[in-house]
Amino acid sequence: MAAFSSSRPAVSICVPTYNGAAYIACCLDSILQQTFVDFEIVAVDDRSSDDTVAILGAYSKRDRRLRIFENSRNLGLVGNWNQCIEHARGEWIKFVFQDDWIAPECVFRMVEDATRTRAVFAVCRREFVFEEISDEFRKRYPKVGEEVSLDRVCPGKSSISAADFCAAVLGRGIDNFIGEPTATLIHRDAIRDYGVFNSMLMQWCDLEYWLRVAVSRGVTYIPETLAYFRVHGRSATFVNASERSFRGDIVDPLLIKCELAYSPFYQPLRDLAMSRGTDLAAEFIRANVFAQSWGKERANPGWRQVVAMEPRLRMAWRFRARSMVRNLLDKMR
Repeated sequence: MAAFSSSRPAVSICVPTYNGAAYIACCLDSILQQTFVDFEIVAVDDRSSDDTVAILGAYSKRDRRLRIFENSRNLGLVGNWNQCIEHARGEWIKFVFQDDWIAPECVFRMVEDATRTRAVFAVCRREFVFEEISDEFRKRYPKVGEEVSLDRVCPGKSSISAADFCAAVLGRGIDNFIGEPTATLIHRDAIRDYGVFNSMLMQWCDLEYWLRVAVSRGVTYIPETLAYFRVHGRSATFVNASERSFRGDIVDPLLIKCELAYSPFYQPLRDLAMSRGTDLAAEFIRANVFAQSWGKERANPGWRQVVAMEPRLRMAWRFRARSMVRNLLDKMR
């Protein structure tokens, strides 16, 4: 058992769990093998029906750095991530998902580089590991890992400024070239200044958070493979991509465009966009019109639920309608 003498560890390694019995031991083993030892493990279970909690309990007897929390009700993916942050005591927050694992030097390298560059957000390269996945689905991921990555978007840069990150976002659009939470490290100051994951988002919640922090604070990139992201037939990534849901394909990107257009956190991005002749609010309105033009989807209960949570969707539609009427009247004069 590694020594743990601080009530506030340097790093909180957060492991949100839900029916993860098949892989949680591999995940925990990789965490306990870290060369950096001043950490706690915050495991928050979202009402699992398998042996996940029992496995966590067995590991907690081996190492008292593991703290286990069980939600009183199922909170869903984003709610459980935010519960992990709520329970975390460390200066740094490091997510490791139940299906994933990290290299022994991962935490050390990420904390070292982030501290050296005075960053609040650090990212490492990750590698995809496939199990029980069709060849057709696998073919998508080399593109994700190589083309949609910081290596490709900001080649040769390990310290990416906020200005450079904003430029990358405007160049690439809404694209997760950062990666999954297992590949990231966030300082507690970022949580204080920029909040937690957006609960309105179902599938793109991590991307929106990376954008929210990095457009103002930049990011430190460690171009080494220190995290391993497992994709298998029961993983949320596979299920979401297979279902191609209305929420994931249409609503989540639209909500992110709404944040880019109006949230005060994205003012640096809007300033750069305007200097280049791009109006992010206008882009959001166009995207909103496209989403609502899907007649069969306007009656979708999921859409009504999102509009109830984010009234700017309805306002943007009305603004667009008024604009179209004004343009028509101008032509008639």
